[in-house]
Amino acid sequence: MKISVIIVNYNVKHFLEQCLLSVSNAMEDISGEIIVVDNNSNDNSKAYFQNRFKNVNFIWLGENLGFGKANNLAVDIARGEYVLFLNPDTLVPEECFSKCLQFIEADQSIGALGIKMIDGSGTFLPESKRANPSPVTSLFKLSGLSSLFPRSKVFAKYHLGYLDQNKNHEVDILAGAFMLIRKNILDKIGAFDEIFFMYGEDIDLSYRIKKEGYKNYYFADSSIIHFKGESTKKGSLNYVKMFYNAMSLFVSKHYKNNLLSSLFKIILQIGIWTKATISAISFFIKKIGVKIIDFVITFVTLFIIKIIWQQYIQPDAVFVNTDYLFFIGITSLTFLTTANFSGLYDYTDKPNKIFNSLFIGILVSLSIYAVISNNYRFSRGILLSGLVISAIFIYLYRSVLNNSRNNNQSDNDSLKNIVVVSENKSSFNHIKKLFNKSENKNNIINTNFLNLASTLEDIPSKDIIFDIDAKHITMTSVLEYIEKHPLKHYYNFHYLYSQSIIGSSSKNESGTTVDKNKFYKISSVVGKRTKRNLDTVTAALLLIMSPVLLFFMEKPFHFFANIFQVMFAKKTWVGYMSTSNDQLPALKPSVIKNNSMPYYVIPKALPENILKHDEQYAKKYTWQTDFKIIKKGFKYLGS
Repeated sequence: MKISVIIVNYNVKHFLEQCLLSVSNAMEDISGEIIVVDNNSNDNSKAYFQNRFKNVNFIWLGENLGFGKANNLAVDIARGEYVLFLNPDTLVPEECFSKCLQFIEADQSIGALGIKMIDGSGTFLPESKRANPSPVTSLFKLSGLSSLFPRSKVFAKYHLGYLDQNKNHEVDILAGAFMLIRKNILDKIGAFDEIFFMYGEDIDLSYRIKKEGYKNYYFADSSIIHFKGESTKKGSLNYVKMFYNAMSLFVSKHYKNNLLSSLFKIILQIGIWTKATISAISFFIKKIGVKIIDFVITFVTLFIIKIIWQQYIQPDAVFVNTDYLFFIGITSLTFLTTANFSGLYDYTDKPNKIFNSLFIGILVSLSIYAVISNNYRFSRGILLSGLVISAIFIYLYRSVLNNSRNNNQSDNDSLKNIVVVSENKSSFNHIKKLFNKSENKNNIINTNFLNLASTLEDIPSKDIIFDIDAKHITMTSVLEYIEKHPLKHYYNFHYLYSQSIIGSSSKNESGTTVDKNKFYKISSVVGKRTKRNLDTVTAALLLIMSPVLLFFMEKPFHFFANIFQVMFAKKTWVGYMSTSNDQLPALKPSVIKNNSMPYYVIPKALPENILKHDEQYAKKYTWQTDFKIIKKGFKYLGS
């Protein structure tokens, strides 16, 4: 057997599906095996792949062992002359493996081979080739200087930015997303070191291969897509922390000189604090900054309205002697909290949703004001006019930001053009059917590669879906196209006979998927937020009332545990009747079923009726649905 392809999966079943189809095409004329190790995914991966991909050896783990340990389990049973470690969020062209094997077999001094990688937008990924992580190169990488000077031999040494990305090169370090290694070398030096949970294990293995006297090569005569962002996002604080921990382990293992090791760790610490500061500021601006701006707008507007009201509208009016700054602070928080629960920050690019959430915020704030004590009231006129004007300001500045961000893109148009490059009519109809279930209006246009350019000239579109069948439309031809047109469109990929569409516009953005679950209410942005809010609010209320409610519970101590697990998003109160169903959106483990019964009670209904009941629950989900189920199955909340 020539090659064993090993893939470790964790909660990316749709990306894995497309990856397996691409790998199967690439292995058509090569003797080999495919081994998938699942690190205890909770997205129904096991049910999703049941009775599919008969040529794949699936290993389902009961816990997340980490990247290295999971790969090593597969290495122990691998029978190929070569082992390929491959990420599930990758797509390989049809000739990829044959070209790589031909290159590595031509030179016995080559121990391992990496490959040219691009992201879902067609942009080259610099981690395709790397140098050894010396103290200085690591500092330049963590501090961001390597990004500022991407071609410098000094600052960009970590990613070898000065080497031509379109030529083959001997390098120090290969990326774990694609590592082709001789099996006899792994048998001799061992595979991944299991002290690394995630990140660093590929650096360590590459380092040991070179130490053994073999060469590591970056191979540019073929390329793959690596969607990225499917585990820890690049640039996030968690990524920086994990990268630092991995580098620290690497230094402790391979730099025995105490002085050098100490120096390395000091430099890494400087880099980590620099990167952490940048990440924290970026997070603040993206996630918290907008909310603070909204609060300041509301607070200042209410303050100014009060002054104008007293001076020009009701100069003789006598207002209740209360702390006005405290009053408008609480009012601003109430207004924006209600708007947040109504979706203000979920739909940043949809003006009607922004308007609706702000309107609900005004109504709730006025309703609360109407029932508070007279000692804390100020003026309904000031409150109403202040909130309305604040909402107008928030709406206008959000619209300006959206217009600037979108830059005339078609994403916000009422009719969205999606170009599907397909030669298979039934497959095109399947893709069209997926989008027809969407709440948005879509104009789905079918074309082929020959007419793609002319189609895009006639129809403005940012979305292209490549329907890959390995004959008329190959991954090889698709890669050639997007490498010539990087960042020009939103590229999406659908393999013939697959059940989903995948894509990603940036290496820093999580990949996106389109499948039939996308259009269930329970898996929509609103549905997820609504279910989470319902869980949180009811958990808080049940906790407050728990001293009394405990007497009505079948298992009072479990009731307490469930409250905190739901509150911290480890569980949800209500789930499906069926314990495993890959046809529906995945939910957190639940306390009771949607028939108000605990899980130890087996439903009497027929399996097909249970599935139909679950499907209706997912399709038509509202917060009232869960509330009624919780109310009816109240005594089982300790199950």
